[in-house]
Amino acid sequence: MFLINRASWVPNARKKGVAIRGGNASMYVMTTVRFVLAVCVAGVLTPAPALAYIDPVAGSIMLQVLIAGILGSLLAFKRVGFAVKNALFQIWRRLTG
Repeated sequence: MFLINRASWVPNARKKGVAIRGGNASMYVMTTVRFVLAVCVAGVLTPAPALAYIDPVAGSIMLQVLIAGILGSLLAFKRVGFAVKNALFQIWRRLTG
């Protein structure tokens, strides 16, 4: 929370005898801070237009990498699954004997 101890931020406040303390000054500062924060959040959350072009070669390479990643992860999970299954089967065989 921002506190303003001086009335000098308002032009001619002392000359006119206006006492700026607490409520009005704090409310003005907090309203300004909230507005600036809202503008910053809106600027971050608003997507900028993507001025990009994906040519056919780059698109096919990205598609190939995506398919290779999916198939590679499936094969890796399959291999790990077989290893876990074999380990559990050996433990079961030792226990039941």
